[in-house]
Amino acid sequence: MIRVTLDTNVLASGATSVAGPVAILMEAWRRADLIVVVSSHILAELEEALRNPYFAQQLDRRSRNVYLRLVRQRAIVIPITTPVPTIVSEYDDNLVLATADSGGVTYLVTGDAELLRLGAFRDIAILSPRSFLAGLDPRERAEP
Repeated sequence: MIRVTLDTNVLASGATSVAGPVAILMEAWRRADLIVVVSSHILAELEEALRNPYFAQQLDRRSRNVYLRLVRQRAIVIPITTPVPTIVSEYDDNLVLATADSGGVTYLVTGDAELLRLGAFRDIAILSPRSFLAGLDPRERAEP
């Protein structure tokens, strides 16, 4: 099974995506084809992101809370145990890198341009949802 950290922007998009790469990724997770590893930092960022006006218009409070609860239940929530790097400009993005490193994942899936430019961090491949799915076995990326 593939261990992956989903960045906040991917998890937030997953709350409303019904088609496309993020929706396929969420479906693979729902089917337990992926093990998603996050930290309390990513969960806090997700909660904040879902309160922004875009998501507030797309999802009512109850739906946002249900989604947050599902993410907390399905993901493996780990403490950040490795040093937080200082290789990207946003501290929050460095915490995402530390989450992936602490969680022993193979992939970090993100839509963040600065993280994507890195391409890799230690032994962790950093990919967009589309690029990540392109590398999966076709059975693991069936349409939702």
